[in-house]
Amino acid sequence: MNSGALNNVLGRVQHSLEESLISILKSMADLGDKSDPEGTQAKYWRWKYKNAKVVKIVSYKELDIAERLESMFEDNVNLHECYKTALTASIIINGVDFVSGEASYSGVPIDHAWNFYKGKYFDLQQEFGLKGESPFKEYVKILQIDGKTAQKYLSKSNNKCSDFMFVHFAKENGIKLDRYYRHM
Repeated sequence: MNSGALNNVLGRVQHSLEESLISILKSMADLGDKSDPEGTQAKYWRWKYKNAKVVKIVSYKELDIAERLESMFEDNVNLHECYKTALTASIIINGVDFVSGEASYSGVPIDHAWNFYKGKYFDLQQEFGLKGESPFKEYVKILQIDGKTAQKYLSKSNNKCSDFMFVHFAKENGIKLDRYYRHM
């Protein structure tokens, strides 16, 4: 098989894997529709599916803020803190957005957060926390917000960045958050 044919096959496999994340989100939305179509969970999964978009991650080294990112994060990214890392970058560096969605780990969607800057998505957790050896192969963006909005959401979600998608969903759908955060 020549390299062009091999690249074509690999491209189709990659597309198939990416579509599997979207398919999983659709399945969750369909499941909610069958069990409780008017319930908050069903609405939430439909919203996630409707907003899902496959994105390509590039190295932060391609960005004109690479040196600043290195000075801030090279020794300051801990495993399992993707939301904190992405939030920090979006609040401190002008023009950097916070992105939340799903990343594929062996075909299984994992809630994850990364960043966007000048048309490019990048993952500081992958490059600094995992030293470039990320288990994530595909990324599906569901929510992208600027740093100022992210900071506002942080206060509305009892300082839990991992709930930003739900906070945004609730805002769009007129759901009062006090009901969900009363127990915290």
